Amino acid sequence: MQSCNGLLLCCSDRGNERCYKYYVFNPTTKQFAVIPSVPGGPNVRKTIRFMGLAFHQTDCPHYKIVCIHGPSRSSVDNLFRIQIYSSSTGKWKISNNHFYAPYQTMFRNAVYWNGAIHWVPSCLWDPSSLNPSYFILEDDELQKLPLPSPLPPRAAISGGYSDGTLPIYFGESWGHLHLVEFDKYETHLHFNVYEMLKDHSGWFVKYEVEFDDPPLF
Repeated sequence: MQSCNGLLLCCSDRGNERCYKYYVFNPTTKQFAVIPSVPGGPNVRKTIRFMGLAFHQTDCPHYKIVCIHGPSRSSVDNLFRIQIYSSSTGKWKISNNHFYAPYQTMFRNAVYWNGAIHWVPSCLWDPSSLNPSYFILEDDELQKLPLPSPLPPRAAISGGYSDGTLPIYFGESWGHLHLVEFDKYETHLHFNVYEMLKDHSGWFVKYEVEFDDPPLF
């Protein structure tokens, strides 16, 4: 499901969603640990919408799992809740944070960096995408993630990405969080490579890459 600084988060593919088993696997040592079931019984486990791994040798040496479970189809409040598992305690903890979002919300592109799990949607006009957010594990806080500013002209729709300017990469590299975007309607390929400031206050342009060939999209 996810890799994070040398560990893998895996999920069994047998049975229904109430019976899924989650594992953390170390491919170097060939050791694995079974994650205890999320508290709340089958009705909670069948509504799990996201499981994410947080691990780093310095700022998070004991790995953690962040679980987001959402409303059922019959729910009327569309409330999503967060629970956190710590390998140091072997227990789940219910977060003080919860949020409201459309039932069909998808949690895409999760990246652990700088003590937090980050989400950036594929397209902000997609109603099923989670608003750009990051969850600080130590402080148990859910915060809004800023987008690069100023956005390109075609991305000025509702302050987000249009169907022209698209993020094509979002990830961590050598201790830095990067976002790469391009405009598929340009006559040539132009990539902006952004880097996030350590305090999450914004992005700056790390590189601009130009290609003479037209895009193939």
